[in-house]
Amino acid sequence: TELEALDAGLDALIGALLESGKKVVYVIDIPYFPDTPEVCQTKSAVSKTDQCVLERSDMNRPFKPYFQVVDKLKRKYPTLAFLNAEDVVCSKNQCAQHDGNHYFYIDRDHLSVYGSEKVLARLLAPGGGG
Repeated sequence: TELEALDAGLDALIGALLESGKKVVYVIDIPYFPDTPEVCQTKSAVSKTDQCVLERSDMNRPFKPYFQVVDKLKRKYPTLAFLNAEDVVCSKNQCAQHDGNHYFYIDRDHLSVYGSEKVLARLLAPGGGG
C-alpha cells in the first residue's frame, strides 16, 4: 500500500541519513482544507462566520495513519528533529487558512509565499528543528 511504502521509504532514508552523521529535520505536513481560500471567503461572506477556520481534530482524522508513521519515526529515531508545520497554521484546537491579515494557503493544500515564510521562520527559530 502507499502507507507501507511511505513507512518503509522514510525509515530507510532517515536511517541512512542519520547513520551517515547528518542532522535530519522531518517537517510534518500542513493540514489540507476542504475548500480553497477563495471558496471559504465566499462562504464566510454569505454565512457571516469564518469558514476558513476548522477544528484541528476534524482536519487530522483522515490522516491518522500518516501520524502513526510519524509517531513510529519518533520512537525509532530519538535524534531525529521534527518541525510540525501544522503548528504554524493551527492553534491547539483550530486550524486556519489565514492569520486575520494574510492567507497561509494558495489552494486547499499548498502554502502561499506568506505561509511558506512562516514555516521557514519557525524552522530557523531557536528550537525549531533547523
